[in-house]
Amino acid sequence: MKKNWVRSLGILGLAVLLFGCSSQQGQEQKKAEQPHSAKKAASASKKTAKAASSASSSSSSSSSSSSSSSSANKSGSDDRGFKQSPFPQKMQGTWYGWDQYENKLKTISFSGNKFTLDGEVKYAYDGSVRTSEDQAALNDPSQKMDQEKQDKWVALSGSSLTEKPISQDGAPVQVINLLGWYQSAGAGTSYYVTQVQVNGQQMPVLTEAGGAGIWVQMHYYRSQSLALAQKDAGIPTDINQDDNY
Repeated sequence: MKKNWVRSLGILGLAVLLFGCSSQQGQEQKKAEQPHSAKKAASASKKTAKAASSASSSSSSSSSSSSSSSSANKSGSDDRGFKQSPFPQKMQGTWYGWDQYENKLKTISFSGNKFTLDGEVKYAYDGSVRTSEDQAALNDPSQKMDQEKQDKWVALSGSSLTEKPISQDGAPVQVINLLGWYQSAGAGTSYYVTQVQVNGQQMPVLTEAGGAGIWVQMHYYRSQSLALAQKDAGIPTDINQDDNY
């Protein structure tokens, strides 16, 4: 009986000893794994930071590219690099005039370098940007012309006049002249805005003129009712073909 008790006590002690060793090994293994886990966490953190930096750089590059594109669009040139010629600020918007020759109301509008006359759209460009092919066709109508330019483009030039009657007080008046892109003869069509007193009120009037003498053809007003009321009435800033100036 005593031997059995001693044997049981020995077995119990051995079990306690084995459990203690196993626990110590587990703790040592955890300690060994901790630096490795820390390294993995640090590596993952670095990768995340690198990815964020790359994304930020990509976003910055995209933003810069977008900004550059926006600047290019505002540079005054079209997608092919041709220099656009915007109409003066005073002309921008919609005007209405009575055409006494066609006996009808006409509408003209300006937006940037685009102008629309009774639904027909054209674009104004600087004539100095004509290509060598354009110049050849301008000098020789038998040469091939760019159909789009022939139909939709006009060459815009401008001058400033301070003489009467266009300028009533000596202040410069900007006169815009339009020629067909391949037009080599004729004086083209001119437009200018002056402040005129109509029915006791000062208001802007857009004058359309033609010929070398900038002879008046018709007037445009900011409203249809005013255009109909004025119709072919003359204004003090007109130059008529039979006037001696």
